[in-house]
This record gives sequence, C-alpha cells and structure tokens, in this order.
Amino acid sequence: MGIESRARGANYSAGVCVNLARHPAWGRAQESYGEDPLILGSMGTALTLGIRENAMACVKHFALNSMENMRFEVDVKVDEETLHEVYLPHFKQCLEEGGAESLMSSYNSVNGEYVGENKVLLHEMLREDWKMPDVLVTSDFVWGLRDGPKSIKAGLDIEMPWRAVRATSLAKALKRGDLTWEEVKRPGLRIMATQLTFCARMVGTPTPSVDTVGSDQHRALARRVATEGMTLLKNDNDKSGVPLLPLQRKIHKSIAVVGSLADSTQTGDQGSSAVRDNHIISPLAGFKQDHDISTTYMDGSNISNAVQAAESADAVFLLVGYTAKEEGESILCSNVEINRRVLPGWASTLGVHYILKVVGKAFGLFGIDTGGDRKSLRLRSNDEKLIEAIAIAAGHKTILGIEASGAVILPPEARRDCAAILWTGYQGCEFGNALQDVLWGRSEPSGRLPFVIPENEEDLPEWSPYCHLRPMVWVPTFAEEEEEGSVSFRIRAGLWRCADPTWDTTCSTAYLALLHRRGGRRESQSAGVKHRRTDIRWQDGCGGPIGERLRPRVDRIRENTRQPEREVDRESGLPSQPDRTSKLGYEALGTGSGTNYDLRISI
Repeated sequence: MGIESRARGANYSAGVCVNLARHPAWGRAQESYGEDPLILGSMGTALTLGIRENAMACVKHFALNSMENMRFEVDVKVDEETLHEVYLPHFKQCLEEGGAESLMSSYNSVNGEYVGENKVLLHEMLREDWKMPDVLVTSDFVWGLRDGPKSIKAGLDIEMPWRAVRATSLAKALKRGDLTWEEVKRPGLRIMATQLTFCARMVGTPTPSVDTVGSDQHRALARRVATEGMTLLKNDNDKSGVPLLPLQRKIHKSIAVVGSLADSTQTGDQGSSAVRDNHIISPLAGFKQDHDISTTYMDGSNISNAVQAAESADAVFLLVGYTAKEEGESILCSNVEINRRVLPGWASTLGVHYILKVVGKAFGLFGIDTGGDRKSLRLRSNDEKLIEAIAIAAGHKTILGIEASGAVILPPEARRDCAAILWTGYQGCEFGNALQDVLWGRSEPSGRLPFVIPENEEDLPEWSPYCHLRPMVWVPTFAEEEEEGSVSFRIRAGLWRCADPTWDTTCSTAYLALLHRRGGRRESQSAGVKHRRTDIRWQDGCGGPIGERLRPRVDRIRENTRQPEREVDRESGLPSQPDRTSKLGYEALGTGSGTNYDLRISI
C-alpha cells in the first residue's frame, strides 16, 4: 500500500482503521480487525510500519466509532476503565510501536463532546498523558467538527477535506478575542513539522515506479495474503471417509459452483475502503481457468436447478454472504441542522443541506440500500433456503464459503450437513486464484477468526443501529463463549489443514486472556495453546504450524519467562511443549499500552 501510494504521487495514507467491532452488525467491520484489542493493535501496527516506508500513516477513527447509521449524531457514553482498557490501547500501540504520524478523529461524540473538539481525548490524553505532542490530528471528512475555534483549542490540527467550519468562524473568533494567534500557530507548526520530518526521512530513498502499481509481484502478494487469510471452520469426512478438503483430482473431476457472489468481482465496501482494480479474478473465473475439471455454474436463483447440479457434481462450492448493499460505510448525512453548520457557504446558498435530506428520504422510500450497519446477522432468505436444500441433497460433498466482514449466523442445516465451511471474507483482486490454491491444497488457509460467531443474535449485547445515545459497557462476545450452546465458532477458531493431504492436524493459536467485566464482577477468561496430538508426524515446510505462529509472541516475552525447550516427542513426532505459564502485563508483550489487562500465556 505504501509503495503504490508513493508511486502514484501520494505521501499520506489514512487507511489504518483499528476500531473495535463492539457488535458484529457494524457495517464497516471489513476495514478493521475484529473484537480483540490485542489483535487490533498488532495488525494496525504492522500496517502502519509497512505504509511508513513510503508514506505518512494515519490511524483512524479516534475513538469509539463502532457504528455507521448514527455515527454523525450518536453520543457514546463510556467509563474510564472501559475506555482505556478496551477502546484505546490499539490506537496507542499503532502510535508507539508503529510510529504513525497522524490520527483521524471520529464523527461521534464521547461523553457529550464531539471528538473533533474533545479536549479530553485530543489534548489531555493524547498529548499530555500519552506524551505525544507531535502527533498530527485531522478531522474525519466533511462532518468531523461543529465548532471551529473549539476544535483548535482541543488540539485538532486539520479540518478535512477542506476549510468549511473554520473558514467561517476562525477569523471572527480571533477578532473577538475568543482565540489567540498562539493557539492558531500550534496546529500550523505541527503540520509543517510533520511534512518536513517525512521529507527528511524520504531523502535518499528511491521513488517507486508507477509500474509497480498492480505489478505481478504485488498480485502474487495479494494472492498469498488471500489464501492465508481464509479460515477453515469445518472439514468433515466425505462418504469415502477422508476429509473433503483438499479436493483430489482423481475423485473430484466435476465441480458445481453455486451462488451469485461466485461470479462477483466485488472486493468489499464502496466507501472509503473501495478498491478499484482493472483485473479482478472472481471465484467462478478461478474455477474456469482450470481446464482439467468440469465446472457448472448456478447463481442460485432457481433452487431446484442448483440442487440438481449439486447432486450431479463430484463436489460443490456454494458461496453466500453480503455486498455493499447489506454492510458498508454510511456515507450520507441527511441531518439538516448538522449540514447547515458544517457544509461550505456555497452549499448553504444552493440548499444542499435540504437536498441531502430529500435524497436520504427517497432512498428509504424506494428501499435503496446504501450500506451502513447490518439489519441482521442472518443471510438473505433465498440464500438460507439454498443452503438448506443443497445441504440436505449433497452436504457430504459441499464446501460452504462465507463472504462477509464479520459473524454470519448460519442455518443449523449448514453447520450440521455441509462437510466443509470456509470463511473467506473479502479477498480482493486475487480471490479466485487464492480460492483454487486453498481448495486443491496448494496453500494453507491459515486464518483464525478475530471474532465469535454466535448461535443466535439474542446471545449478543444489545444493539440498535439508530440510537442517539450509546452506552459502551464492554461485553465482548467471546466472554460468553464458554456457555454451552451459545457459540457456533469461537474467537480464534480455525482448522489447520496442511497442504500435504497425507496428514491433518488441528490447533489454535495462543489464546491470550483478557480481563473483563461480567455480571458486575471480574473474571479472567484464559486458555493456553491448545494442541491436539494425532498419530501424524510433524512436518516442516507446511506453511508454518503452531511453532512458527507462536514465535513472535514468545520472542516478546523472552525476558519474562524461560524459553520452552524445542524437543521432539518421539511417539508423536510433535515438538514437546512444557506447560509453563507466565503472568505478565500487557506492556510486556511489546505493546507499550500500559493497560491493566491480566494476560496469561501457556507455552
């Protein structure tokens, strides 16, 4: 991302989104990394470091922006402990470890004050408590602040993407004496310092050629990321008694590809995260490139025909999920009063604030979906009926793919009867090729869920996409996962199906405990590395099983606990993992967040 941004002439990337998905219905979850602050911080930091090699990195949306439909109006009420232990550590990690130059403030209010003019967050906490006086703070676009002078005093440096609120208010505030030139100079100096520091950092570094944009090397990386990002949730035996995945060419000579999304070139949302590419490989295109198999495609609109095709094929790939119509960024603010205050003068003259209201009402009247928060965690009615019919008729040879940004509640028939379930997510321009790599065993689907998939929507915290006041008492969905029957798939769920079809092993990554509130009392939710030993021998070069995945975390706690001996169990052939548990603070993991999590890692 950094290389291609610089190749195009950009020097600033506002793509590091680390908002925590308090509820899986949040429409913009595909831009972020789930519901665990540690995962959010680690992934956001990695992206920040990558971008900063060629551009300035901006982390967003600071803070508590976990809703779409009401993000321009909602007032989030949060207590100090929840704020600092749940919703802020990952931002601080991206700044401290990643070195991000900038933060983007969110649209919403926090405890009665819009974030764009919230002095507690932007000055007292960021610049004084966190000791980061040089971080550049921008507003979110267009509707990011309401009061120009107040935003200056609070520590907001830039109004994005143009001068609107400040253009009509700063000069008047200076004239009245409500604002001083010293206060105006501070953001100006920060802007200049940030730009000059970046320019100095780029001196002597080569500017990438525009030919690197969409290059073969970058497409190969996109393909690898897509394969490793998919999560295998289920892989039962077919009628021959072996796991359905990976598919075998001697057996699976004909494939029925079902579902309208299989022929789609969508890469996710159509808002800020829209990815425009002139060469996108759809899942169906990936199948059709393989001339050694026979591919039959059904879009699923005729369930009877789809079932017939499924019954006739050697294997079935059924893809269901969402589009930008069901989940995505809410890009339209139709509140007349807000628009009157924030839009430029020419917009008010033309009555744009009234036009936006009319447009918003027209969309609702004609049932036009424009993204935003999901109305339900279930699939479209026709998709559920399609899954049920195929699961009953050909479930033993069906791979169910789920293309969505977060948790999807599947029909019971799907979880019970489909032999394999693959959470694909939105996998970008190389989706079709990456899917072939996974299905035929050329690459490992090594993803793990960064969220819980519940049995029922009733098992989740209360959620209303249209509330004006939202109390943020954190009830992480994985806090309930030990309750029998309430969870379909746990956080960090994922099967390890090695590319070598002669063996299979199942494991989960280190389950880091988070101290959370539950029913008014504190409990520690913890588990160690779960490693199911099988009669299959450990093999190297299979994509990096559990030892490789733990290594970065083990390295970070080197000073806090003895390193495990890497002996091999002669009976199983698996590395011996002595049970040593270390209790350490969040800061010892290298996050520098200084929160009060009680973390336990078993290695």
